[in-house]
Amino acid sequence: MKKYKPSELDDYEIDGVDPRDFPDFCDAFLGWAESKDGHKLTDEELEYVQETFPGWINDIAFQSLI
Repeated sequence: MKKYKPSELDDYEIDGVDPRDFPDFCDAFLGWAESKDGHKLTDEELEYVQETFPGWINDIAFQSLI
């Protein structure tokens, strides 16, 4: 498993964003992501990004509502 950083992701989708959950977005999660080299992240890699960069997940959840 490669340990990706958000800066290494080219495309991604955030799911579970509920505006009523602002500002915590505790149900938001990374539904899928693709790295800049075209690799589709596995469930394990997605989980690593979510657990390692919770602030980034929160930021993109908020951005998805704007």
